[in-house]
Amino acid sequence: MSGLRKITGIVMVIFVVALLGWDLFVAIEPTQGDTISEIMRDYSAGHPLIPTSIGVLSGHFFWPKKERINGVWTAVLLSVVGLSLLLSGFIFSLNWPPMYPFIGGVLIGHLVWAQTPAKR
Repeated sequence: MSGLRKITGIVMVIFVVALLGWDLFVAIEPTQGDTISEIMRDYSAGHPLIPTSIGVLSGHFFWPKKERINGVWTAVLLSVVGLSLLLSGFIFSLNWPPMYPFIGGVLIGHLVWAQTPAKR
């Protein structure tokens, strides 16, 4: 394991523990509607960029391909999709269930930005 890989793992663990700790704190605190899941649910209803982004990351992390597409076109396509979703959330009143952009994001994450399986 390289030094940077170990540091990345440590940073990820610290981030997850901090996020869980904060979510527990705001869940116990009496103010309603301030947990991470409540905020994500509320924002996702009007802004398809949020569930799409989570879907892209899910497709990227958990649905690998034997070969992947690399290069400028991957970055361009992901940027165009992200910008169009960001603008559509502000311009149009989209009342889509958040599952639709999430599923689209999973497909984009797999087809455009997939990881290759680890070599063992």
